Amino acid sequence: MKWYLSVLGALAVWRLTHLLHVQAGPRRVLETLRRWAGESSSLACFYCLSLWVSVPVALVIGQDWVEQVLLWLALSTTAIALDLLLDLISRSTAPPAHLQLLTPSQMAQAMAARYFDEQAADETPEPLFTRGPARTH
Repeated sequence: MKWYLSVLGALAVWRLTHLLHVQAGPRRVLETLRRWAGESSSLACFYCLSLWVSVPVALVIGQDWVEQVLLWLALSTTAIALDLLLDLISRSTAPPAHLQLLTPSQMAQAMAARYFDEQAADETPEPLFTRGPARTH
């Protein structure tokens, strides 16, 4: 399998999933479809919908059944990760309060200070990376 097909497949899965999950579509057809399907349908959950959308893409791109199954899950995961990343970017231009963005040289200095500089016995180092609250769907 050519690597660019998996990249194109992942982008296609995200685009179709986003289209079906969020956008109204021409003459609000998709919005009407989501309303008709209800809140408990797969159309209401981006995670679930990405699994369904990635099936035909994986079947077309994959060369054997093992590759198709792995692609199915990988394409869905990539679409979810891309959606989370784009959601994070679109929500704010400033980094969240729990995250401090560092340049590569600042990160290298912080890591060197943490791991190579002498620390007092009673001093506990602050974590270099912190994680925000988990996002549920």
